[in-house]
Amino acid sequence: MNVIGTVSTEEKAAFARGNGADEIIFYRREDVVARARELTKGEGVGLVLDHVCGPEFTGYLGALGKWGTLLSYNAFAGLPEENLMAAMRDHLDICPAIRCFSFHIYDHDRDGRRALMRNVIDALSRNAIKPAISAVLKLDEVRQAHTLLEQGSALGKIIMTP
Repeated sequence: MNVIGTVSTEEKAAFARGNGADEIIFYRREDVVARARELTKGEGVGLVLDHVCGPEFTGYLGALGKWGTLLSYNAFAGLPEENLMAAMRDHLDICPAIRCFSFHIYDHDRDGRRALMRNVIDALSRNAIKPAISAVLKLDEVRQAHTLLEQGSALGKIIMTP
């Protein structure tokens, strides 16, 4: 499997490579879809993970390969403005899928949530997954946390402690 990361800076490119990205696309200066197609020799990708959404969301269908999935797990830039069904029908040659993920699927499934959390905690304990931590701040430093987020300078998670 080849992992393509999209980033805004050289620092974030190094971070992404250090966390397993095989290829990098600089989304502020490159056409993400065209570059993804180039990196896959025209085949397209199997999965696009999008946490931004917004007006560009449906355009990422063009990066998908056959049976590819475009997954939204947040909508920082709002919802797509384009008709999703119409956009998908423009790509019938690849049979694309769009999926939305929310952890709230487990709101009424206590056993499912606990099983998932046990698996995550087990993976953390075995170092099978190693979350990147950008900063550990006290709750009274919440302004600093927001500044890091707004600047886009956090490389990993920001942990707030009491």
